[in-house]
Amino acid sequence: MKPLTKSRKISYICCLHLFLLWGIVLSAQAAASEYPEICVYLDFPDKSSFIRVLSPDESLPAGHLGEPGSFEDMKLLKNGNAVFYLQSVDKDYQFKPGNITRQVFDGSVSQSNWGLKSMEHQDTRGKLFGESESGRLIFRPLGASHGCGPGVNIGLDLPNPFPLGCSLYQGKKWYIIPNGSWYQSWDKLPSSGLFEQSYKIYRDRLEVKNYSWWYKTWDNEKGIGKRIIHIASLEQEKLTRNSLNACLGSCGNVNLSSSFEDIPPSASFYCLDSENTPEHYVFSRIPKRNRFVLSGENGKAIIPPKEDFSENEIGGKRLLWLVKNSDETYQSFVLSSRLFQKWVGQFNLDVASVKEINSDSEYRIFGYDRSRGKLVSFCWKKDIDGKETVKDFREISTGSGIEDFRVSEDLSVYLIRLKVFPESLIDYLDDGLRDKGKGRIVFEQKCVLEILTVQPDFSIAKSIATYQIGNKYLSRAFTIQPEKYSQIFRNGKNPASHSINLHEWIAPVPEYPDTFRQPLKVIMDIREK
Repeated sequence: MKPLTKSRKISYICCLHLFLLWGIVLSAQAAASEYPEICVYLDFPDKSSFIRVLSPDESLPAGHLGEPGSFEDMKLLKNGNAVFYLQSVDKDYQFKPGNITRQVFDGSVSQSNWGLKSMEHQDTRGKLFGESESGRLIFRPLGASHGCGPGVNIGLDLPNPFPLGCSLYQGKKWYIIPNGSWYQSWDKLPSSGLFEQSYKIYRDRLEVKNYSWWYKTWDNEKGIGKRIIHIASLEQEKLTRNSLNACLGSCGNVNLSSSFEDIPPSASFYCLDSENTPEHYVFSRIPKRNRFVLSGENGKAIIPPKEDFSENEIGGKRLLWLVKNSDETYQSFVLSSRLFQKWVGQFNLDVASVKEINSDSEYRIFGYDRSRGKLVSFCWKKDIDGKETVKDFREISTGSGIEDFRVSEDLSVYLIRLKVFPESLIDYLDDGLRDKGKGRIVFEQKCVLEILTVQPDFSIAKSIATYQIGNKYLSRAFTIQPEKYSQIFRNGKNPASHSINLHEWIAPVPEYPDTFRQPLKVIMDIREK
């Protein structure tokens, strides 16, 4: 095997890529009539790629379609176009003007003033938190030190407005107070004297970071459009709390400052497609909290889910699913691993799809369990009286590495896998050290997108197409007796078959730059004929 010159290496790589691409296109077109159009979106750290991997139409060949940008999800539309869903997030938290709701202490004046040592201390807020805080009014019983009353009473048992980590007190009234105000809470501290406890004084400063969800349309002829259309927004909250004892001092091991912050939300998108006017919806929820958004473009509302909105402790992504009712409204469901386990047992299904199988409100639900490499399917029905029926459970092993899947109208499943082939020897480099018996062996790994299909009866899973998205290159150092160097590599012999001493892997390989990097997202969709 002769060493490759720089020009020969470039030609070698180009020819290899063209050969693989032709092979992919030819194999895909040969079977095109059997399968739907399949497109894939890849999101890399510095770019994106939109690819048609399989097409039933010879005028729409497989290949790279463009770089649409960084998006959260993708949907192929019936009109031949595609839609990309994106998320925008504020860079920093911002103070939220207006009011907040709190369970303000509204007991007796004497108990309100009672601190750790059975007396009222001097107001230390100016010293601890800045001169501007000294003497400020406190929302607590009128007549207590700096008290201005508890605020505007709005009743009992309201939804919890606090971020994760704050206390809630059953049976205590809620009051409206301005954001950033001082108020007395029902959080207790031990004290001496007439009363066995005192009640902490807080200043709560609520800040928010806005998450918004939008979409752009990719035109089959013009590419990605410039116009973005808003769907919905949700606020992530951060609460900064300053604390003092009821006596306005820091006695009693009071934590002077603390912070509570929401877990960032994630979004799930749903498209109700039609030839003329597709409708776009988004569901997003703050984890561990009962704060969510479920909305469509221009604020179009749908019936909220009746399923439990409690946090999915099992993990996995929630997926929005809409069901059309007889009155032309839509009922929504939020699929999660918790709900799957309620239906079919211990499966961690974090990729899902739903298909209506008859007009009697019976649906076939599909899910993929990454931990087991299994595709599962079952029929689900909910009667008018609310009784749920689950039957006809199926499963099939598809192997690991499945990134996404979709289901066609005939209930065939199409899955995509990112596959990296084992390294194969392609070249050796002597680095000008042949007289010392030293050099490097170069190995190549081929990286492809592989499309698999599973028949409706789950009898077989087979590979139907591949699309190469790059190569990775590795090298190893070796040494050999200098006098045997030329003999071993003469006539293209494989050095790995000889008694050479292989040493450590060496990276990078500048003569063979990698053309593959791990994508952050791999999303597929199908468009049926």
